[in-house]
Amino acid sequence: MNKLTGAGALLALSGMFLLIFKGIAMIMGQKFATADISLIQVLSDEKLDYLESFSSPALQSGIQSVITTPLYLHLIIVGIILAIIGGLLAK
Repeated sequence: MNKLTGAGALLALSGMFLLIFKGIAMIMGQKFATADISLIQVLSDEKLDYLESFSSPALQSGIQSVITTPLYLHLIIVGIILAIIGGLLAK
């Protein structure tokens, strides 16, 4: 296992960890807001003004969906991508 595969596995596991805690909190009737953090909550409005400058509505929609995706999905997706890249480079 190389560094990229290890980093990908760590990111994917941390995303699944957040998802499991969110599920446990939902069963208990509590709110686990840490898993629901998205980039739109972290970035200021001035940094998001550039979205209107894109000419393609499909590109605007795609970026908007990436910005509003929860943290645990970002961690899992990036972890899987890094693990695949690390697996391909290990040969």
